Amino acid sequence: MNIKLIIIDEPIKINSDHNSKALNLWQKTLWAKAKNYSLHYKNSILPIGVDDFFGAHLVVAEELEDGNLEPIIMFKSVPMHRFKKYHTDLSLNKTLKETNFKDSIIIKKFMNSDKNVSYYSSFTFNGKYLKHPSRNIFKEYISVLSHAYTNYYGIKEWISIAATKYKVDKFFEFNGAKKIHDEFCVKASDYEPVQLYHHNNTDIVPEKVNELIKKHQTLINEINIYSPNGIEFYNQKHKTKSVA
Repeated sequence: MNIKLIIIDEPIKINSDHNSKALNLWQKTLWAKAKNYSLHYKNSILPIGVDDFFGAHLVVAEELEDGNLEPIIMFKSVPMHRFKKYHTDLSLNKTLKETNFKDSIIIKKFMNSDKNVSYYSSFTFNGKYLKHPSRNIFKEYISVLSHAYTNYYGIKEWISIAATKYKVDKFFEFNGAKKIHDEFCVKASDYEPVQLYHHNNTDIVPEKVNELIKKHQTLINEINIYSPNGIEFYNQKHKTKSVA
């Protein structure tokens, strides 16, 4: 299996003539996400929004024999400045209107931060790979890709809602995020339990994540980043961050 770590950033601005391979992968991530969510939530949730067009999609993909890419595991990160750029409200705000968390000091500080902060969402496993024997290795890949992304783009904080039923909370905790509040239920999650997570300093790398970074360093160095600037490579810019 030929694994590729891919970041597709701001796909709405990517030149389709020069980067059709990346845009085809982006479209596949949307379909995989929609199909996976429909299995768990039936038709009650549409996991695709306007921010899919201007966010960053972090994808662990398999390169097939014909050269095309198939998404395995993925999630989306949308920096706060992108919502402002496209005059779009953060989808988290709508979700939190149903709770008293909208008045949280942590949330308010995050929303008004002058640092480069981001909202993570849409954590998805492609159903084709759910029972694959390398499933746990795929999770390692998405962890190191997450770290590489924050490193490359200078993301200092991120926030997200995790579906506890599918153990997304465990992924966030493994990667250094802390639970802000106890479980709660909202319409956006089809009233299934979720938790709010916040990582307030991505410069601090958990020891277990640092071990994975060393283990998969070769793959990390080969990360392809597709953006409006064209194709970039992680090893041209990355800096090593030590464990705190």
